[in-house]
Amino acid sequence: MHPVMRTMFVSLAIGSMGVLGSMFYYIGIAEATRPILDPEPVTTSVTTVDDGEGGVFSDLVNDLRRQEGLPMQLSPTPPREYLRRQVEAKGYDVDLFNRIVFCESKWRMVPNKQSTAFGYFQILDGTEKLTPQYRAGLRKTDPYVNIDMAISLYEKYGTIPWTESQGCWDR
Repeated sequence: MHPVMRTMFVSLAIGSMGVLGSMFYYIGIAEATRPILDPEPVTTSVTTVDDGEGGVFSDLVNDLRRQEGLPMQLSPTPPREYLRRQVEAKGYDVDLFNRIVFCESKWRMVPNKQSTAFGYFQILDGTEKLTPQYRAGLRKTDPYVNIDMAISLYEKYGTIPWTESQGCWDR
């Protein structure tokens, strides 16, 4: 066999083995991760309990009773929706918070290359330490904590933590 033909044949054989190996690897990974990525639905079962006072515990039990037999879907609220709900619940301007987060990070959980700022609201390390979330052991690297920290900072300091980007978000 000509040396060029032999090289082509060997290359083709090695390439084919690589493709087959990739396929088997993909199938193996897919089988191993299927229970994680597509779990069986979980159903709830509630025993009748009453705290006798119609308090929060009774409300929780009643909410669970209404869901009995329904599959429970545990899907977190998307961060933008979470921000909207949290800010509206406090009676603050949702549009202002959306403008600030867009100017600070364009809705990306990223570090700032020139400072210790991180996350949607680009919270600095020193500023993070001023929040009740930090004192509770939570950190700005969690998207939802980053939002909660921003709301806490706004409650205490207004828009001062974001004065550097004020030219972008202040209309």
